[in-house]
Amino acid sequence: TKYNCNLTVVDISKEMLQYSQKRLIKYDKFVESKESDIVDLPFKSKTFDVITCVRLMGHLPDEVKEKAIVELTRVTKNFLIIMFYEVNPWLLIKRKIKLSILNRPAPWFPVKKSFIKSVAEKNNLQIIKTVHILRFLSEGVTYLLKK
Repeated sequence: TKYNCNLTVVDISKEMLQYSQKRLIKYDKFVESKESDIVDLPFKSKTFDVITCVRLMGHLPDEVKEKAIVELTRVTKNFLIIMFYEVNPWLLIKRKIKLSILNRPAPWFPVKKSFIKSVAEKNNLQIIKTVHILRFLSEGVTYLLKK
């Protein structure tokens, strides 16, 4: 490849894996898909140079998030890029209004910064950088963590 890399896409949902395969069709020979639960990944320790986990952590209760981070730490050699959804009182109000209008309740588990720092510390991860995604419009905060 141009960047000399391969991509492994993991999801617990067959539908999401099929969606990603359609979106990545032009890179098909460099992409592998695996159906798996994030707390029990089918890879050897230190398999990947970098792992990204986007738009998942807000849907997991804290105890599952912790198990997921342990597992992601196990299979990375170097870096984790994880998007968390941090508690933000104004955006929680926005979310409640949106849910009442759409009438599609979904489990939602934002975290406090202290939770992220604690989990990073427990897993010997260093927080290298924090990037707020649309700071006043989204709870999303991406963390670059180094093993």
